[in-house]
Amino acid sequence: MAILKRETRITIVLIVLYGSFHLCRANVDAAQLPFLGSLGYDKAQWGAAMGWVVLGHSIGKVSMGALGDRIGGRALLALCALGSVVLSFSMSFAPSLFVLAVLASCNRIFQGGGWSGVVQIASRTFAPHQRGAKMGLISISYVAGAFVAILISAQVLEHSSSWRGLFRVNPALLFVIATLALLLLPKDEVPEEATVDQGDQRPYALVLAALVRKSSFWVAIVLSTMLTFVQMCFGSWTVTFLQELSIKAGERGAFSASVTKSALFGIGGVIGALVAGRLSDRFGPGRRAPVMAVFLGLHVAAVLVLAHAPIHSSLTAAMVIGVCGLFLQGPYTLLLGAVVIDLGGKRASSAAVGFIDGSGYLAGAAAPPIIGSLAQTRGWTTALDVTAGAGALATIATALWAFRIRTSSSTS
Repeated sequence: MAILKRETRITIVLIVLYGSFHLCRANVDAAQLPFLGSLGYDKAQWGAAMGWVVLGHSIGKVSMGALGDRIGGRALLALCALGSVVLSFSMSFAPSLFVLAVLASCNRIFQGGGWSGVVQIASRTFAPHQRGAKMGLISISYVAGAFVAILISAQVLEHSSSWRGLFRVNPALLFVIATLALLLLPKDEVPEEATVDQGDQRPYALVLAALVRKSSFWVAIVLSTMLTFVQMCFGSWTVTFLQELSIKAGERGAFSASVTKSALFGIGGVIGALVAGRLSDRFGPGRRAPVMAVFLGLHVAAVLVLAHAPIHSSLTAAMVIGVCGLFLQGPYTLLLGAVVIDLGGKRASSAAVGFIDGSGYLAGAAAPPIIGSLAQTRGWTTALDVTAGAGALATIATALWAFRIRTSSSTS
C-alpha cells in the first residue's frame, strides 16, 4: 500500500511538472500569427525558422538523455525547467525572427531533456506489466499539458498588448509550478521493491552498447522519425490552418479563437494515450506494436478526410483534427514511454528515449519548412497529403514490426 501511494504521488507530480514545460513551447506557436502580422514575415519564412527550433529540440534530446541516467531524473528536470524559463523570457525582447529563432532553439535544448527526466524516474518506479498504462497516464502531461498551455496562451494573447506578453507570463508560470513540483518530488525517487534490472552491475558503457545492438532499438528510431514528422506537421501549422479556414468561411473571431480550437488535437491525444497504453499492457513488454499499427491506420484515414472532405467550418475541421490527435498520440506516447523503457530498463531508459526521440526530432525539424512551403505555394490539401503519406509509412513500418514480433514469438 505504501508503494502504491508513492507511485501515485510520483505520477501526479510528473504529470503536473512536465505538463508545465509546455507553457514555454505553446507560447512560440501562439505568437506565430501576431508575430507574422506585426513584423511582416510570411509562412515560408516562419517555417524555415521553426525548423531550426525543432532541430534544437533534437539536440537537447540526445545531449540530455544520457545525462539523466547519470545525475538522476529529478536533477535533470530542475536543470531543464530553469534553462527554459530564462530563455523563454529572453524571447520577449527579440527584435527579429532570426533572434527569436536562435533563442527558441536554445530553449528547446533544455525542453528536450524534460521527457528524459520523466522516463528515467518512471523506469525506476513501475514494473514492466504496468508501463503501458502508467506511461499512458503520465503522457497526459504531454497532450493535456499542451492543451492547457494553448488555452493559457490564448488568454494571455487576448489580454496582452502584443505577442511579447506570451514570453513573460508563460515562463513566470513555469517557474512557479516547477519549483513547487520539484519540492514535492521525493529525492529518493524509487522504491527498490518496484524496480527491475536490480542485478545488472555492468558498466554504463556496456549497457549502452547492449542497447544499440538491439534490432528493436533501430526500429523504434525509424518509427520515431516518421511519427515526429507528423506530430510536428500538426504542432506547427494547426493554428494557421484553422485561422485561414475561418477567414475564408467569413467566420468572426480573433487569433485567440483559432488557438483555442487547435487544442482539440490535444484533447483527442489524451484519450488516445490512455486507451493505447492500457491496451498495450495486454500484449506485454516488447509486443505493443499491433496496437500502434491499428491506431496509425485510423490516423491516416482521418488526415485524408481533413485534406479532401468538403469542410468549410473551422470548428468542424478542428473536430477532425481532434480525431487525428486521438489516433496519432496513442502510438506516439507508447513509443516514447513504455517502449523505450522496455528497451532501456532502469539503467539506460533516459539515454534510450534521448536517442530515439532525438532522432525523431531530426526528421521533425523538416516538417515546419516543408509544410509551410507547400501550404504557401500549393495549398493545404497538398500539405495534408504529405502529412498523410508520412503517417502511412509509419503504419506500414509498425505493421511489419508487429508481424515480425508475432513470427518470432510463434517460433520460439
